[in-house]
Amino acid sequence: MVSYVFTNILMAEGISLGAIIVTSPAVMITQAFTCMVNSFLDQCATYAGYTWFISADKKFYFIPRTTYPARFDYFYIR
Repeated sequence: MVSYVFTNILMAEGISLGAIIVTSPAVMITQAFTCMVNSFLDQCATYAGYTWFISADKKFYFIPRTTYPARFDYFYIR
């Protein structure tokens, strides 16, 4: 579904593929007749445990959340 959105909608807007769209074993059934592309991609990413973004140089990424780890340690302080 994400590949379809990229090929049929985002490419028409001049966006290129930043990385191979990593497939997920998650199966999602949805009806997306009229919705914003970002809402649809948010739903797909949330369901699959992925993230997506379009970089400043107009490249599209749909990747697992663990692909780019943070460069800092996270501490929870009460």
